[in-house]
Amino acid sequence: MILVIFCIFFTIEKSHASEDLKNFLLKFIDFQNYPWELLSNEFKAYYRITGIDEPLIFDKNQLKEFYDEQNQVVENYRVENLIVLDFYESDNFINVTYQYDWYASLGNTEMNGILSSHILIEKSNTGWIVIFEAVNQ
Repeated sequence: MILVIFCIFFTIEKSHASEDLKNFLLKFIDFQNYPWELLSNEFKAYYRITGIDEPLIFDKNQLKEFYDEQNQVVENYRVENLIVLDFYESDNFINVTYQYDWYASLGNTEMNGILSSHILIEKSNTGWIVIFEAVNQ
């Protein structure tokens, strides 16, 4: 009986927190209006992209250049089914794993895929700041 109550409480808590996180994460899937101000100045990103053998590693400025280049050639970009798969929250950090389906056009070529991301968010008195992201696409 005690185990059942614990499991129900854990699920409710996780569901509630994931809605707050989902609202925060929604800001990061709009590449046209990307929230650069929510990335730490020490931010690092590690991208594993299908078809590219080596990982792409970015700091905040390099990622901005990468997205600016993509925004010049990619059209009709849209995202569906954002799901927070898992998260853990401590006093100073939130570790989140999420994924979404993406769709875009590059010239006459239609593209789509699933993006999975693992991010580390630092909590402060002024809000949340992303300090690391590992992406699999």
